[in-house]
Amino acid sequence: MNFTPGPLLLRIGGQSTPAYWRAGISPLVGVTDAGRFAAVTNFRDPARSAPAPRSRGELPLNFLNDERDARAYLDEVADHAASYAGFNLLVGDGRALWYFTNSDNRPPQQLPPGLYGLSNATLDTPWPKVLIGKDRLQTVLDNGAVTHDALAAVVSDRQQADPSTLHSSQSAAAMEAVLSAQFIVTDSYGTRSTTTLWLAADGSFDWREQSFDARGALRNTQHHIFERDV
Repeated sequence: MNFTPGPLLLRIGGQSTPAYWRAGISPLVGVTDAGRFAAVTNFRDPARSAPAPRSRGELPLNFLNDERDARAYLDEVADHAASYAGFNLLVGDGRALWYFTNSDNRPPQQLPPGLYGLSNATLDTPWPKVLIGKDRLQTVLDNGAVTHDALAAVVSDRQQADPSTLHSSQSAAAMEAVLSAQFIVTDSYGTRSTTTLWLAADGSFDWREQSFDARGALRNTQHHIFERDV
């Protein structure tokens, strides 16, 4: 997971305080020692860029501090979804992973086992960087070598997409090209951290975060392994 508009790639297999919580530009992501997971990305839509009454950042944090199951929590969020600017929200309660966005009229949906990609449009929107990430993640899984370095490489491509694959107006073409890379590096805006995380078969979480400077150079790495409190 990159903190800027980089894609968030997921593969789903067969009262708590956040154990690790990362607040970045986009997304915000956290897990608890009870096995709860939450992440939110913004939904890129110039028509919905005005300030909203409530902050999207509270959505994952409230879930991590809640005891309800994922569906019950998202049902409540859906009731006041218009109070937030556009968002994509993923929440997992240790039994199932759910997705909800306020960018359309669909209700919360439980995600069956599979491989998904999420950036700043709806789930699995085929943006080039999402397609690249899903393909690379599948290769990592097929090779059976799931490491933090391998997962970070899934979302580390700094190459901008072919302009012909982008659907932007002429006035927005330059910015769309910049944002089309997985890992963004510019003088004023860019990727500042990459987080990789998995839940192991023994119930432990393995979390690593790498921080980068404005030039995209690695500055710091934090690595934590902790057991679920079950």
